[in-house]
Amino acid sequence: MPPFGTASLNYDVVANVFKMIEHIPPSRESKQVLFRAALTCKAFQDPALDALWRSMDTIVPLLRLLPTIQQVDGIYTIYGDIDDQDMMRFNLYARRIRTLTLDRNSRDKQVAPFIFTALPLLPALQHLICPFHDRLNAPNTPLVLCSTLQRVDLLGDTSNSYPRDLNNELLNIIPFMYVLHKKAPGIRHLALYSQTDPRLWQVILRFRSLRSLQLSGELDVVTFKNIASLPELQYLNMTMIGTLSLPISSLPVENNISITFPKLRSLQITGEGSTISSYLVLMRGGRLVDISITMKPDSSTYARFPVNGLWETCLSVMEAQWSSTLRSIRLVAFEEGFIQTSARFFASLSKIHLENLVIAGQMAMDKCPTLASSIPHVKELCISRVTHCQKEEHWDVLMAFARFCPQLTSLSVKLDMPFSPSPLQRKYSHRLRTLCIASDDLLDVRNLTHATDVAQYLESMFPILAVIQSTQNSASWAFWEHVNGLVHKFQAVRQDERKKHVTPVQDGLVTSYNMKGNNGRKKC
Repeated sequence: MPPFGTASLNYDVVANVFKMIEHIPPSRESKQVLFRAALTCKAFQDPALDALWRSMDTIVPLLRLLPTIQQVDGIYTIYGDIDDQDMMRFNLYARRIRTLTLDRNSRDKQVAPFIFTALPLLPALQHLICPFHDRLNAPNTPLVLCSTLQRVDLLGDTSNSYPRDLNNELLNIIPFMYVLHKKAPGIRHLALYSQTDPRLWQVILRFRSLRSLQLSGELDVVTFKNIASLPELQYLNMTMIGTLSLPISSLPVENNISITFPKLRSLQITGEGSTISSYLVLMRGGRLVDISITMKPDSSTYARFPVNGLWETCLSVMEAQWSSTLRSIRLVAFEEGFIQTSARFFASLSKIHLENLVIAGQMAMDKCPTLASSIPHVKELCISRVTHCQKEEHWDVLMAFARFCPQLTSLSVKLDMPFSPSPLQRKYSHRLRTLCIASDDLLDVRNLTHATDVAQYLESMFPILAVIQSTQNSASWAFWEHVNGLVHKFQAVRQDERKKHVTPVQDGLVTSYNMKGNNGRKKC
C-alpha cells in the first residue's frame, strides 16, 4: 500500500482517460481541463501533457518555449543563442506532437522562414493534415521531413470560399510528394482529394508501403490498375467524380480486362451506379472483409444496366469474388432512395456469410421476410427506412428477424406506418440486445394499453432485450422510452417467476420448492 498522500496510478489508464477528454468538444475547453490536470500532481503531469500537445494546428506555442524566440514587427524570429537546457526542454515538448494541421489561418505565417530549417522541428510527427494545398509550399516542407510520419491527408479546399486553380495546386503537391517520399518512404496511409492527375500518380506509386488509400476525382482504367499495383494495399476508399466517357461494362468482352488486388480487405466506393458496377466487375483477388457502396443517380447516357439491375450486379460480383470472406456490407442509396431488390439480389445475399448489414435507403416492407431469411448469420442490421405495403402487417418485419436471424444482437429500423401488434403464436429464444426503432406516426405515451401490448410483444420475441431506443428528433421518442421501461419490468417479473421454480443443489440434497408436492421437505 503506497504511503498516505501518494498515488500509484497506471500510466496507460490515466492516458486513456485524458485521451477521452481530449476529444470532448469544444476543443478549447478540453485543453483547459488537460492543462489544469497537468498541474494537479506528478502522476497526471506526463499523460495530461501528452494529450494536450498531441494534436496542434500551429507550432507557435512550441517556439515560444525558447527564450530567444521573440516577435519583431509581428514576425517570430531568433534573437541570440539557444543554450542546451532550453533545447532539451524544447525537444521534450516537440516529441509530444503527433498530429499537425496546416491550416490556412494558422499563426505559422508569422514565423520567419529560416526557423523551419534552423531547428529540428517535430521529430515524432505521425499524422499530417493539410486542408489547403497552398500550405505545402517550401517554408512548410521541413515540418514533415521526418521518418516517423505514417499518415498524410491532403484534403484540398472543397468549399467555395476561394477560387481553385488545379494547376497551381499540382505545382505545390507534386514537389512536396517527391520530398516526402525521400524523407518518409514508409508512409502507410494517404488521403488525396479532388486531384488525380497522371503526373501525381507517378509519385504516389513510389510509396510501396501504402496500406490505406483514400482518393476523390475522375478515375480511369489506367489509374485503377495503378492503384492495384500497390503491393500492401488493404483499405481503399474511392469517390468517383463524374463518369467515364464509356462505362467499362460496354467494352468488348474479348478485351478480358481484370485487375487484381492481392491484399485488399476493405473497399468503400462512391459514384454513379453504372460506373461503380463497371469497376466492381473488373476486380479480382484479395480477401475482402467489408465493402461499402454509395450509389448516386446515373446521369450517363451510355449506361448499359437499368437502375434496378445495378444493385443486383454489385451483389453478384460480391458473391462470385468474396462470398467466403465478406462479413460486412453497407449499401447506401443517394438521398435515401429505394434499394431495388429482386430474387437474384436475395439469392446472392444468401450465399454470403454476413455478420453486419447496413441498408441506408428505402426498402419495401414485403421484402423484409425474404431479406431476413437470406441473412441467417447476421449479428448487426440497420435499415434506414421500411416503407408501407398493403400485403403484410408491419409487425411481421420484426417477427421475421426474430424467426430467421437468431444470432442478431443489434437491430436498427425505421417504420413509416402505425403500430398494431398481433398475438404471437409462440415465444422466441432470441439474442437481440439493442433495438433502435422509430416511426413517423405520433404515438401517445399516455396510451398505457397500447404501450403495454407493444412491450409484451417485444419481450416475448426478444427476451434478453437490454435497450430500446429511438432517435431524439423522432416523434415517437417518448413512446419508445416508455416501452423500454415496461419491457424491463416484464423481464423482472419473468425472472422472479423462474426463481420460484428453481431447484437448488446443496450438499448433495435436492430442495424442492413445489408446495403442492411435498410442502418444502427435502429429498435425497
